[in-house]
Amino acid sequence: MSNAFIIQALIDTVEAILPEFLADPEDFRIAEGNMAFYILDASGNLHGRMFGTDRAKQRLSGKVAWHKVTQVWLTGKPTGTYERLVYNNEVPWWEYGVPKDEFIGWEGGVPAQLEDGTVLSLALSGLRGERDVEVLRKATGLVGGIRLVD
Repeated sequence: MSNAFIIQALIDTVEAILPEFLADPEDFRIAEGNMAFYILDASGNLHGRMFGTDRAKQRLSGKVAWHKVTQVWLTGKPTGTYERLVYNNEVPWWEYGVPKDEFIGWEGGVPAQLEDGTVLSLALSGLRGERDVEVLRKATGLVGGIRLVD
């Protein structure tokens, strides 16, 4: 499979499995199904899709997903992991170019790698952060040719 095919398949798979996660009322109430999924490659090419029908709420989810995906792109670490490292004084935040006021404060951005070694940054926003990651974990498992890097 080509990288472009895997990326598109990942986007389509996330869309296909979202109803399963949105069936949880606690997750649905966060953005009422108005979500954003972004993929950023090492060269800065952005791929993704927004879900739902309310453009204003999609925009808000998109803003959070953008912060998540670019943080992963800059640091190479999942959002929650990187922020814990900074707050534990294990990583100097200024070396990565992510100001503390832009920290997300929850999970949802993760690094991934294609079978050929291509590194991608993934981010989903619109559910509880840990559930955003569950969606990405399940989708990458269903698509194949891509794995999350923890």
